[in-house]
Amino acid sequence: MDLRFDGRVALVSGGAQGIGRAIAIAFREAGARVHLVDRDSRIKEEGCDLGLPAHVVDLTDRDASAGLVQSVVEQEGRLDILALAAGGLAGLAGLPLEGVTDENWDRIMGANVKSALWLSQAAAPFMTKAGWGRIVIVSSGAGLRPSLTGLYGYTASKHAVIGLTKQLSVGLARHGVTVNSVAGLHPVEPGCPAAVGWMEPGAESPGPVRRQHRSLGPTRRHRKCHTVSR
Repeated sequence: MDLRFDGRVALVSGGAQGIGRAIAIAFREAGARVHLVDRDSRIKEEGCDLGLPAHVVDLTDRDASAGLVQSVVEQEGRLDILALAAGGLAGLAGLPLEGVTDENWDRIMGANVKSALWLSQAAAPFMTKAGWGRIVIVSSGAGLRPSLTGLYGYTASKHAVIGLTKQLSVGLARHGVTVNSVAGLHPVEPGCPAAVGWMEPGAESPGPVRRQHRSLGPTRRHRKCHTVSR
């Protein structure tokens, strides 16, 4: 299927690397005008490499997220698509239950849930006024079932992302705005940040836990960042 987004404006979070970067490239190739955002300052370099405007923003901050959306709309005259890939393990891979604290729980909820909430909240008025919008939030298989690797905060946050997606979809549907979530398994390939915590240092293939996790997938093969983005 050849989907085109000519004339549409997309904002892609988590665009500095991995799935977010692959999503941005896919939208660009499909004709959209794409803006990248990440809290990682490397997003500026990626923006230069891809020829796309890039913004460094802490998306867990409501005001900063709203300011970003307003800036994009002022530059482009519209905002049609949110593709939200920011988040991840937030450095908590392998954290046992007794290691969960207020600080690290809030950190992972902020990265995965607040970032999606604040951008959606800021973009919704522009989309509903236009009568058309698309919001896609990257979740995880861990948002549908317990993680096999004991990722307490991550699993809870991804369940929350899917709950947020469902509620946004109900609230915005009558205005012509659809909201969906991509909840697949982690892509596993060298250089893809989503693989961090799943692949052993220096490894070209996943370790035993990742192989077990992969066995849930019917294709029995590693996911790649670019295939998740499609």
